[in-house]
Amino acid sequence: MEKTITQEEIRSLTEKGLKLADALTEDMNTQNQEVQKYKEKYDTMIKRVKALLDSEK
Repeated sequence: MEKTITQEEIRSLTEKGLKLADALTEDMNTQNQEVQKYKEKYDTMIKRVKALLDSEK
């Protein structure tokens, strides 16, 4: 028994898919911003440690 999919069902599923894709993109962008923030902090800390080690030589 085949089920016929209506244009409205296709439209509804497409809209749901687009909303999910938008939410995922937003979430990934937020995660990327967090990663960049911590990467900058890490890089700064590494520079400080290297400078401290160099100053002790």
